[in-house]
Amino acid sequence: MCLGTSHPQATLQTFEPWSIQVSPWFGPSVTSRAPLRKEGKHHNRSGCGILPKTRGDQEINDLLEKQLYETPSRLTYPGHDGNPEATYLNPTPHGEFCDVMLNTVTGATMSRYPCIMLAGDMTFTRFFLFELSKAASHGSQILLHSRHIKAMGSDAFENLEASGNVTVIHAWENPQTGHPAAIANQELSRMSSELLPLSIEGDPIQFQVNRNHLGWVLECINNDGVLKTGDQAAKVYPEATAKVKIQPKFKPRLVREGITQNSMVLDPSNKISLSIPPGESRFVECLLEH
Repeated sequence: MCLGTSHPQATLQTFEPWSIQVSPWFGPSVTSRAPLRKEGKHHNRSGCGILPKTRGDQEINDLLEKQLYETPSRLTYPGHDGNPEATYLNPTPHGEFCDVMLNTVTGATMSRYPCIMLAGDMTFTRFFLFELSKAASHGSQILLHSRHIKAMGSDAFENLEASGNVTVIHAWENPQTGHPAAIANQELSRMSSELLPLSIEGDPIQFQVNRNHLGWVLECINNDGVLKTGDQAAKVYPEATAKVKIQPKFKPRLVREGITQNSMVLDPSNKISLSIPPGESRFVECLLEH
């Protein structure tokens, strides 16, 4: 799924870059067992810490911080108040199945995604409306809010509707935040179930799926169970080992662990059992028939 947005208002006014949790496919965002350097610091994913948030800014902030990357069940370390990494290294309840793009994205890029969701305070230029219609005409479902229709104008919305599958998202207030949400949690779960080639159940982890020439590759990350204070060696809590079951929605020719290349066994219910120690990643390769 592609998450379309304009720049948050605070970013527009300060020209500061807007960043979110970096995927481990492109950088070391996963927690590690190495000591935490004193000069190290994490960034603010919301990008809206300088000026008051608009409704659109709050919507995007909550989507990233409370829906896509969030879980209430994190290990509380003995002698410490809470979990020091719980604000920026979070599991992904629905998996990392969203890319974030701005309203300068082309229709050719958007059309590679089965679903485009508009969020936040959108500015609808003629260029963006044309490219959005192009994506819809190539089969991408467009999800938007009624305020986006008002912002683009009725004529533009009618043209967009005529281009393809356009759905207006029903208003939903997240009971956890008390704010209107970009989309309901149950809808995120439904899209994750429909769009991802496998499902995961069990302990909360961060996970993502990628495709290569052999099939599908799943990365499972356990961000819990490693305490770093900055002046001592990291402490590892084995009781935070995550246990999950993976169920492919297809019949793989072979399932193997990505690093060791050892074969993995599917149980009678077509599920794969996997344990991920604290602060570690595990790769699972599901190879397809040639």
